[in-house]
Amino acid sequence: MPRRRQVDLASLHLPGFDPAATPLIGLGIGLSGLLLKLQPRLAPLPLALGAAAALLFRNPARTPNASGDTIIAPADGTICRIDEQYEYRFLHTDAVRISILTELLDVPIQRSPATGIVAYLEATSGSPARNLQLHTAEPRQSHCLYVGIATHWGPILLLVSGGPFTHRIDCDVAIGTRLNTGDRISTARFGARTDLFLPLDMIDNLPAESEQIRAGETALFHVLSH
Repeated sequence: MPRRRQVDLASLHLPGFDPAATPLIGLGIGLSGLLLKLQPRLAPLPLALGAAAALLFRNPARTPNASGDTIIAPADGTICRIDEQYEYRFLHTDAVRISILTELLDVPIQRSPATGIVAYLEATSGSPARNLQLHTAEPRQSHCLYVGIATHWGPILLLVSGGPFTHRIDCDVAIGTRLNTGDRISTARFGARTDLFLPLDMIDNLPAESEQIRAGETALFHVLSH
């Protein structure tokens, strides 16, 4: 009698989506098919829930097309603010901060803007921020994740801040993790803000505010050689 193959359900997932989306999308399609026979008027409801899961759990493949001294966007969304401040957690120098606002339906994944090693990691928790776009200082009342990356030319710090509906930020790295440009760092669903800090004396030709960018693909600028 032939042996039955054991299938690892956790390994089954739809391309372009997180594995967690597969059962939700499948459930929505299955319930819709069942309701079409029993209660046709209710069939669109689970189908809409499956579509919502597909939007919130997107994980598209991204391939950066840039040289080693190019900084790539760490998050999907809109550049909402560019300013300068002293960064005391990891850079310990005057820095440029580029703030990226990720809306509810944007891809919620944050990616490494350059190749390097995770050398600093800190997570804080708090109540959800009311309006990330209006914050001019660190959003201390929201869930935050700080990721410091040591590159061959200098340090980078990412600050991921949860939005009004974000109850947690999933971190996919640890101290010592080696990252290539575009590698996944974290996930903050339902809207977030990502602040990218770089040393002030290493940047030229900054991007424009209100520019739409894509994590792991959009080139922000080149690092100045020293």
